[in-house]
Amino acid sequence: MTTTSVPIGAAILRGEQGPLAVVLSGKSLAGSGGAERRFFRLWAYLVERGIDCLLITNASLLRSAERAGIFTKHGGKEHVEVVDDSFALSRALAIYRVIRRRRCRLIHLPLAAKRLIPLYALLQVTPGIRVTHTVTASYFAHKVPVSLGTRLLSRWLWSMSDRIDSLYHGFLNLYAEPLGFASKVSVSPCSFTDIEKYSRTCLKEDLIVFAGALVAEKNPLLLIEALGILSAAGVRFRAIVAGSGPLAGAVAARTSDLALSDRVEIGAFPDMSDIFCRSSIFVSLQQTENYPSQSLLEAMAARNAVVATAVGETGLLVRHGETGLLVGSNASELAEALKELLGHPRLREKMAIAAQSLIMREHRLERFADYMIAFWADALA
Repeated sequence: MTTTSVPIGAAILRGEQGPLAVVLSGKSLAGSGGAERRFFRLWAYLVERGIDCLLITNASLLRSAERAGIFTKHGGKEHVEVVDDSFALSRALAIYRVIRRRRCRLIHLPLAAKRLIPLYALLQVTPGIRVTHTVTASYFAHKVPVSLGTRLLSRWLWSMSDRIDSLYHGFLNLYAEPLGFASKVSVSPCSFTDIEKYSRTCLKEDLIVFAGALVAEKNPLLLIEALGILSAAGVRFRAIVAGSGPLAGAVAARTSDLALSDRVEIGAFPDMSDIFCRSSIFVSLQQTENYPSQSLLEAMAARNAVVATAVGETGLLVRHGETGLLVGSNASELAEALKELLGHPRLREKMAIAAQSLIMREHRLERFADYMIAFWADALA
């Protein structure tokens, strides 16, 4: 990997007052976990470059990251602390004890997690610790219903955080400015993925891939309906639906109803790199936002043309007619776009090359790391 120079802000992060810590808590990365994947990779990159960054995570999430090939023990135990998969209070207390024992001076919370509420309460009353947070949930950038519990938890985190990193410009207009804390919000200039892992040369197949949690927001059933239309029209294809979630049973049942079981494989895969290397079309069908889907970034880096719903800030990645095709949320339009790409291999390859080029040019880990270092240095200053 060609690396950029670490900015001047890194000098602050190498200080003697104690490390900064990234806290990641969860169950598994299979089928989802884009934010966790992003910060596992960021942590490893920072440690490799001498930044005093501590990863605090729980055992099951760490094992999932190891299976997905995105975690290695950079720097040994010095830069990793693992807590048990205990109940919420026990896990939160264990993380807090690590923070105090290691004398961490800045805690970054990439996600708002109900299981960590006791930790948030302890951090708020502990002097000398700065807290930063990343807003990763796309529903905070759009006028969509959000549960009362989620709103209250998130607003608490926003109020207690010294600085807030947001993936979306919409968050500023919809929440930060009306609530009066826009001055402490920064919008990430990009997201990123492991370009080297996904950009190797492979023999491409007429393979369509969907990867994500099988939930209503991500519309997996819309893809199954579109594939049913293609099958009825005699179009040849194979597809993989990679993920797990509450709609898994409905997806399997509808696949069977449409007699697609011999063409569509359904399952959760801890590492998608081999699949993305072989596939040629990636489908991202979220109802409100496809940016910056980690699976979408990975598929584009692996030279896949994209078909995506034209919602939110999706156009930052999927440029219609250039890196892929934007469609509405209806099966016939999606089927037509897939038929277009399946029937025109040269057009598909042209878009796939453009997609890979965009990721390599604008969505690099080095760029995101420089941004986060400056973000944290500002919080510490």
